[in-house]
Amino acid sequence: PAIGGNLEGVLAANRRNFAQASAEAGGIDVIHAQVSFPAGHVAMRLAAESGVPYVLSEHMSPFPFRHFVRAGQVVSDVAEPLRRARVVTAVSASLARELEASVGVRAQVVPNGIDTDFFSPGPVRTGPFVFLTVANLEPQKGIDVLLRAIAQCAASGAGARFRIVGDGSQAAAYRALADSLGISPHIDWLGALGREEVRDAMRACDAFVLASRHESFGIVYVEALATGKPVIATRSGGPEDLVHEGNGLLVPVEDVDALAGALRAMHERARGYDAAAIRAHAVEHFSSALVARRFLSIYGPAAVVR
Repeated sequence: PAIGGNLEGVLAANRRNFAQASAEAGGIDVIHAQVSFPAGHVAMRLAAESGVPYVLSEHMSPFPFRHFVRAGQVVSDVAEPLRRARVVTAVSASLARELEASVGVRAQVVPNGIDTDFFSPGPVRTGPFVFLTVANLEPQKGIDVLLRAIAQCAASGAGARFRIVGDGSQAAAYRALADSLGISPHIDWLGALGREEVRDAMRACDAFVLASRHESFGIVYVEALATGKPVIATRSGGPEDLVHEGNGLLVPVEDVDALAGALRAMHERARGYDAAAIRAHAVEHFSSALVARRFLSIYGPAAVVR
């Protein structure tokens, strides 16, 4: 509804929230908006009314959504909040490049943070090899590509189970595709799970795999890494900041053969990865505490000059 919809109503609600927060805190020094529209647009309007500067963090995946492009240009409702923000951050280097190319804005890269105390290792795994996928069952996540790669692995005799967590508009279609490929016996469709259940599923797998067509960041990869699991990801943007030789494998987008090869390679050597080192890297680079400190260092200078 915010796209060409009740934007003034959204602004009015946030104007009331701003006034209440200001009264409770004795003043507001900086506004922080997540995503350029509608939140960034609202922040831009509040900043103009109040004189309080705003920081804008972009997460859009891909940037910009196609309905925000008209006549080859990013619409002003999206572009102007980015251009007027005191500081812009992007959750990955690839997204920062997209922002500069699309709207001419240079962004600082500040990743998403996760609770690395919550996403932590469980008991040492034994038993059959398990790959885990956690995703909305939508085209962007490449589940169809994964299923075709699983079919190649099954045909080659690689014995592994695949657990797929999530729900979405393509759930029935993906189950039908798995049936047509003859791989349904290898797959457990777990549906949508709660946060603790997702963490437990990550602890109970040997490796994580997601074949996204585009990711601005890819927070589920980091959650898996924080539990000490190696990952397979696509070169779809954000994962290129997350995955390296010591914690997993990167394959091209839409490449079924390459993904099947990565699944076979991971099956053979996943338990040879250093789980403690994988987790340590995730904690060092993506913990919520680290990201909070990064933003605190941004807020001060952003609020100094009005």
